[in-house]
Amino acid sequence: MAEEPGCDEHNLHIFKEAFVYKIPPLKNESGHRANDWDVNKWLWSGRLRLAQAGNELTIYLEGDLGEDGLPGALFASCPVREPTTGPTSVDSVTDSSRYFVLRIEDGKGHHQYIGMGFRERPDAYDFSATLSDHWKSVRREREAEEISQQIAANPSSVPHLDLKLKKGQMLNLDLGQKPRNRLAVRRPSGDPISADEALRSLAPPPPAAAALASAAPHPPISGRPTASGPPGGYVASGRGLG
Repeated sequence: MAEEPGCDEHNLHIFKEAFVYKIPPLKNESGHRANDWDVNKWLWSGRLRLAQAGNELTIYLEGDLGEDGLPGALFASCPVREPTTGPTSVDSVTDSSRYFVLRIEDGKGHHQYIGMGFRERPDAYDFSATLSDHWKSVRREREAEEISQQIAANPSSVPHLDLKLKKGQMLNLDLGQKPRNRLAVRRPSGDPISADEALRSLAPPPPAAAALASAAPHPPISGRPTASGPPGGYVASGRGLG
């Protein structure tokens, strides 16, 4: 029913489970309704693969992977056209977010519309998002190419940016270093004092507590000499050394 996928493609998304339905003809211009299908009786089920080759996008409906790691038989393929450039390849139904209508082709000029649906809504969302993201990327690349061609054809149309420093201009570089804290000291006249002069003008520190303690006389020790202690040793009355 469809051509085999090309070897230069790469996969954008693979859905492990999708369902295909035979759908009735479109009743009116309002769109297809999944409620008009018997969604509990699907025509085929398998995996759905979205593949890209350059700007081209194709939906493949194929069997599950076999023991050799290769996909099963190809059921159908749907070449996805860019929106507004031809017949609609993928259309959403009007009464559900999980079902779509695909325009499948056999590569020989024949086409047919089938219903396709997912069991889970997150899969349907990913399917729509992948299609949308692909065409957005194609449009961005096309716009960039058009701008490049315009510049190549008319280089004078590109404004020239003069980034040279003018005479007298200076370039300030912020290296992220924090400025050191400086002590601002001034004379009574208001003139600044250097750091060395400021340090010399400070009063000397007070004497250390240890020096004061060594200079003080020792209090008398009351007690009695001990026979087992060191020569001249004393034990304070009523208490030991702990």
